[in-house]
Amino acid sequence: TRSFSRKWRELFITMALERCVSKDEIMTLYLNNAYYGRMGSYSLYGAAEAAQAYFGKRIDEINLAQAATLAALLNGPGLYTGSDARQGALDRRRRRVLELMRQDHPDRYSADDIRKAETEPVQMGVGQETPRFAAYFVSDVIQQEVPRTERIYTTLDCSLQKAAEITVADHLRTRPDLQAALVALDVQTGDILALVGGTDFNKS
Repeated sequence: TRSFSRKWRELFITMALERCVSKDEIMTLYLNNAYYGRMGSYSLYGAAEAAQAYFGKRIDEINLAQAATLAALLNGPGLYTGSDARQGALDRRRRRVLELMRQDHPDRYSADDIRKAETEPVQMGVGQETPRFAAYFVSDVIQQEVPRTERIYTTLDCSLQKAAEITVADHLRTRPDLQAALVALDVQTGDILALVGGTDFNKS
């Protein structure tokens, strides 16, 4: 089957990689590119982006319970987010991850550390309101079928983009019931230099 063939292909690639790089480097590469779910129309790739989106923290700021939650998500981001029932499944998966961490690294994590992480409530989504720079532009780029290993060059002008976001926010500061959009183009080439699609990417 297609799934069986894919597993064999992944095994072959892993074996080839292990001849060139260490297992820690392979794991780092995987975690930096793994899929962690979606936020609106924005797909989350990499542990750092997921930590910012779900917890509002840099990856080096999350605690053990949050780290275990991110690890638990890898089994199927769409399976563990979106409802109370799914949150319960994610909590069970997180406890399983913590148990494996205790078994595999007893010298690094004490029983008290694991017990605390197992019972600690993990609130997800606290970073969803964090504004994303050029969120509408980046979201559109991500939708393009470009291999993640490729370097991507865009026409975005960061200075103009910042000015556009500030302009929209300032004009609507006293009218939160309204929306606005702004597009700045290069009149000679038609390139998009700045793009704001609304006052809040997560809502509009």
